[in-house]
Amino acid sequence: MSFWVKYLLYVPKKPVYMQDLVHFLKQQTTFIFDFDGVLADSVEIKTEAFAILFQPFGDDVVQKVVAHHRQHGGVNRYDKIRHYYANYLGHELSDQELTEQAQRFSRLVVDKVVAAPEIAGASEFLNTYSAQKCCFVNSATPHAELLEILERRGWAAYFKGVFGAPTSKGKNLQQIFADYSINPDECLFFGDSTSDLAAAQGAGVPFVGVNLLPVFSQDQLDGITCKIDSFQSITS
Repeated sequence: MSFWVKYLLYVPKKPVYMQDLVHFLKQQTTFIFDFDGVLADSVEIKTEAFAILFQPFGDDVVQKVVAHHRQHGGVNRYDKIRHYYANYLGHELSDQELTEQAQRFSRLVVDKVVAAPEIAGASEFLNTYSAQKCCFVNSATPHAELLEILERRGWAAYFKGVFGAPTSKGKNLQQIFADYSINPDECLFFGDSTSDLAAAQGAGVPFVGVNLLPVFSQDQLDGITCKIDSFQSITS
C-alpha cells in the first residue's frame, strides 16, 4: 500500500507543497475529530431536521433557518434554536421550551446519524491510528447523544475521550489538554467548519480540513494546516 499522497500544507499566507502526509500525521501524538461531516456524512441530516422543526412557521422562516445553519456549521443546536426563535419569530424561548425543541431535534436525527454513511476511509483511518494515537471527539452534538451515536456505530472504543455540547469546542479543547496533559502543538484537529477552525486556532492546534464546507473565506483557508477530501486519500 502506498502512502505517498500529494497535498497542500498551509502556513498562513505561504502555501508549501508536501509529499509525505502520513509522515506528518505520525509526528503528532493526538488526533481530535469533529463528528458531523468529518467522520460521518451527516451534515444534511441536521439541515433537514432544522427545516422540519421550523416548517410550521412557513417557507420563508425555513429558508432563513437553513441558510443560517449552513453558514454556521459546528454551532450547537441550542444556540441555533434560541437564535431562530428570537430573530425570525420574535419569541424568546424559556429554558424549558428550548429543552423541548432540542429534544424534538434529537428525535429527528439520532437514528439517521447512526445509519449515515461514513466519510470515505474514516473507519480504516480510526482503526489504524487509534492504536497509535490519543484520539478524541470534539463536537457540537450534545454529549450524551454523541456517546449513544458512537456506541451504536461501533466507534466508541476508538476514542480516549468524547466531548460534546453544551460546552464549546474551544473549552472542550482546553479540557482535553488539562485532563490528559497534552500540548496543543502535539495535536491535530480534523474539522469541516469555520467554527472548528476558530477553535483550533484559538487553542494553537494545527487544523486538518476534511471535505470543507463551502463557507470559508480565503483568509480562513490560508490558516488551514492541510486539507483532504476524505480519509480514503490517506489510507489507500
